Amino acid sequence: MTDISSHPLLQQAYDLCQAIEECGASVQLTQAVGRASELLRSIDDHLRALPKPAKIEAIQGEALSFMLDPLEQAIESTARVLRDEHEHLAQINISRDGEIRLSPLYRRMSSHFEALLAAQLKRVSA
Repeated sequence: MTDISSHPLLQQAYDLCQAIEECGASVQLTQAVGRASELLRSIDDHLRALPKPAKIEAIQGEALSFMLDPLEQAIESTARVLRDEHEHLAQINISRDGEIRLSPLYRRMSSHFEALLAAQLKRVSA
């Protein structure tokens, strides 16, 4: 028995059989329904013979192997904040002599960034 819900082509072939049957009764239409039914079976046989796609397994363990550790994440996000703050300051806060005046946020984030890098260096050199 063909499960027409298992593939769109099977559904289309079944719909074709039904459409031909609705045309009425004649020898030619009966033969057309027979051929369309053979096509439906052939499509079903072909689809069953195809190799089944591999199931996608949960890749949480593999994803974790590529995940940054918390210190590296903190370094990355702090560097991003520093870059964004520096760009912001460059746009709005340039002094007359062309120097960028640093904001208190930028100073705090810089010292935080230096502490994170020192911790990373300590970890790597140990």
